[in-house]
Amino acid sequence: DALPLAGVAPRLASASMEALGELASVAHDGSIDPWLRERLISHILDNVQDQNSSQKQRISLWALGKIAFGTGYVVKPYLDYPRLLTQ
Repeated sequence: DALPLAGVAPRLASASMEALGELASVAHDGSIDPWLRERLISHILDNVQDQNSSQKQRISLWALGKIAFGTGYVVKPYLDYPRLLTQ
């Protein structure tokens, strides 16, 4: 599993999402784009849907915004993950 955050403490999951968001905001060379699309976005969406922790939801949404801004992956997530439109 690329990012095993299921069942961990909410603060650990939030800190991981914060770090990934910051990484995406400085990695403008496209080196993390394939990894993001293949593995990370689905984990972020799972955290956004986690009803047990509002902190995880908030930080995951923030990280998704940073990733979209830092990588230019803005419209394509809606095509790749249609469930984004229902949230």
